[in-house]
Order: sequence, then structure tokens, then C-alpha cells
Amino acid sequence: MPVGLSFTPGGGTLVVTNAMSGTVSVVDTGTATVTSTVPVGAQPLYVTAAYIEDQSLAVTTGALPGASVGTAYSGTPAVTGGMGPFT
Repeated sequence: MPVGLSFTPGGGTLVVTNAMSGTVSVVDTGTATVTSTVPVGAQPLYVTAAYIEDQSLAVTTGALPGASVGTAYSGTPAVTGGMGPFT
């Protein structure tokens, strides 16, 4: 018995409360399939989708410029994921 519904900001995921079973289901809206069901206790009525996608940080730069002793250095690595800004 779904009581509460909430979409993630991009709309790709729907979170549904299942009040009779005491669970919350996560649904992929692109495929209309339940990707996980989480037990949360007795009769959840409301849900807010504060779902955060995988934000694993990865450095994608193959190589940085060479460095010399006594000389100022500057190189900018490229990254994906994570929560910037990065310094």
C-alpha cells in the first residue's frame, strides 16, 4: 500500500513508502523496476528523496608536467565525481 511518493531531483528514481510492510522501495523510473527495498519500521507514511548518486572521486589525468627543483610548479589534474570544488 504506497502512501508516500518522492522523486529524486532528476526524476530518474522514485522512492515509495510501503506502509503495510514497513518498507521503502527504490524504483528506477527508466525501467519501472524496483532496485531495492529497505526495511524502515512500522508504517512509513512520508518520504523525501534525498538520494545521492555515486560520487566516487576519480583522477582521470594520465600525466602531469615534470617538475624541477627550485622552480614554481603548476599542473591541473582532471577529476570526475566527488563534491567539488577541488583545490
